[in-house]
Amino acid sequence: MFIFSGLTMLVFGLIEFKKNKKIVGWFLVVVFILSIFVAIQYFINIKTFPNVS
Repeated sequence: MFIFSGLTMLVFGLIEFKKNKKIVGWFLVVVFILSIFVAIQYFINIKTFPNVS
C-alpha cells in the first residue's frame, strides 16, 4: 500500500515539475522518498519479528 501511494506521489511530483511548480514537485518527491522508506522498514520489521504486528 505504501509503495503504490509513494509511486503515485512520485508521478504527481513529476507532473508538477513539468508544470514548473518546483516547490510542490519537490514536496511530492520527498513524500515519495519517505513512503518508500517506511515501506522498506515495515518489510524488514516483518521479516525480523514475524509474530509482532
